[in-house]
Amino acid sequence: MTISPQKTTASANSAQLLASLKVDGQDVTVLVDTASPFTFFVEKQWYERTHAGGCAELKYKCYDCPSSSCSKGPTKTYEFFDGLQVTVFQHSGTAGFGTASADGIDFGLVVGCNRRPFAALGLSPPSDKSRPNVPFIYQLLAKPKSQRLIERSVFSVYLNAGKDPSGELILGGEDKSKYTGPLRYVRVVKKEEQSIMVTDLGIGHDCKNRIKVLQVGYLDTGTNVIAMPDKFKTPVLQLLRTAGKKPVTITENAGFYELSCGDIENLPPLIFS
Repeated sequence: MTISPQKTTASANSAQLLASLKVDGQDVTVLVDTASPFTFFVEKQWYERTHAGGCAELKYKCYDCPSSSCSKGPTKTYEFFDGLQVTVFQHSGTAGFGTASADGIDFGLVVGCNRRPFAALGLSPPSDKSRPNVPFIYQLLAKPKSQRLIERSVFSVYLNAGKDPSGELILGGEDKSKYTGPLRYVRVVKKEEQSIMVTDLGIGHDCKNRIKVLQVGYLDTGTNVIAMPDKFKTPVLQLLRTAGKKPVTITENAGFYELSCGDIENLPPLIFS
């Protein structure tokens, strides 16, 4: 399915990685979240009770739960790393993605949120904390063989750089035309968190521009920044400003660091190892 970084509000200072799905024939937009096992959509009746006509303004759109089949049972609240919380009840339906669709897919419908609500396609494996929720990919794998759309619990995310970047999310496999040579694999150190160990950070091509890290790293498409401990702030900013094609100006804005779009091509490469 096609994915692309998009701003979810006009005032947002960065983009989120989004994809389009069709759920019971309804178009919804979801955050592609590789660090969460939860898939959920914004429930229309709940949101429009306090935001009349709000679903038309919401980037993620809303799912209109049919009254004939919508049983609002017990709710559960999911909390994310940044303190964001969503409260959902469970529902099931037909999920369409790309040219394929699957019946009997369980998902959550948001009926509470401590910030602006959103929808998500969770791609991480199940964990003790997420049970009895079954992640989307694992539901596809549990289908009878004749109905199974994928055969492996893997996915691939590809992004193309450019003025209007876009890419592709492949469930169950990979696209070998997107890369050359064999893939190099990174060991997962904590299975439930899908985390890896980052030992060094290289900024630029000079072998001297290496920073010892020795920190657990999280590969999370649900966030739109590269985050690291504050102790690396000074050396990282210094090298980003000076180790590229040309010196660049980087400024702080509400805890984030920004530069002009015209300076992006002058930034040095970042090499994690």
